[in-house]
Amino acid sequence: MSDQRQEIHDLLEVINYYLSNNFKEKWRHRFSDRFITCFQTRVLKALKDNRPLKFDTLYMFLSKKSGYSRDQVLDFIEEADIDLLRPFITGSLTKHRI
Repeated sequence: MSDQRQEIHDLLEVINYYLSNNFKEKWRHRFSDRFITCFQTRVLKALKDNRPLKFDTLYMFLSKKSGYSRDQVLDFIEEADIDLLRPFITGSLTKHRI
């Protein structure tokens, strides 16, 4: 497999994991089922719209629109290692960490 095909394959596997029940099961003891479903819904929407997901958009969706605390959203993004979704997810959370 070419390097580019391998990278695409690896990214699709990572996205598939973040959308799986295994991911939900792993994190449901720390974050609510609803919270994880909100996250997965936002990832699916970005895929459906054929657009990359921005950290800012994800943060705003989970904190402002879904009503979760800033600390919980930042904790989830760090602990669940959402950064593994790059290049599907773009940007940074620098301005939200203040």
